[in-house]
Amino acid sequence: MTATLVGLLAARAAQDPDAPAIEMAGGGVLTRGDWLRRAREFADGLLARGGVPGDRIVLQFDDPQWIEYAVAFLGVLTAGCVAVPVSGRVTANRLQTISESCDARMIVRADDLADQTVAGLEARAAEPLAEPDLDALAQILYTSGTTGTPKGVAATHRNLVAGLRTRPRPLSHSELFLHSFPIGSNAAQTVLFTAVVAKPPMLVLPRFSAAAFGELVASRPVGTVFVVPAMAGELVNEKIAEHFDTSGVVLVGST
Repeated sequence: MTATLVGLLAARAAQDPDAPAIEMAGGGVLTRGDWLRRAREFADGLLARGGVPGDRIVLQFDDPQWIEYAVAFLGVLTAGCVAVPVSGRVTANRLQTISESCDARMIVRADDLADQTVAGLEARAAEPLAEPDLDALAQILYTSGTTGTPKGVAATHRNLVAGLRTRPRPLSHSELFLHSFPIGSNAAQTVLFTAVVAKPPMLVLPRFSAAAFGELVASRPVGTVFVVPAMAGELVNEKIAEHFDTSGVVLVGST
């Protein structure tokens, strides 16, 4: 039987609890064991506040808050609820439009986790919950809305794992994989799902610049990088390969 992201994270945490899963370029590391523990505690807190499976939970996080976002996203899925990721930079009007469109139960931000204003999310030890049904709704990701009203694209748990490789350790040729995708984008979701199953930790540069990206590639054992076409163009235009040692990169992925 195909596992959901929730089940895949539990399996990886059982095998390598102390292995880093996510590292922020500016500091901060989330291990696989801590990711699982905190996601379960988040789910427990969500349900303790009256959340029920199927509730839409908007997750609004800024790009430097990738670790908190990863915990919240897997926590929402663990609770059987539906994650609605949005950028921390969306306007209040757009946030309201999205929340009303998906009939959101609540909006969760990183500050809510820090000061526990949303419920003791991550507040108490949790018993493992039943793994969600593969065909249950898991995520609603909204388009940018640049050409009109943002439109929500719904995905089931089965959809979310469909693109993951079946081999147990994707990107095994790399010690780190690097990206600089903004939270709330389709590209960000792709690398988040990859981080659940990949062998190397995910290294996140919160704000993209070609120079900062190149410096990380040169100074850290980055074997894989993920970029969108605009980022790739900027890296080429600024001749990053001439200014930094990029010889360690063996795979460039685009999404």
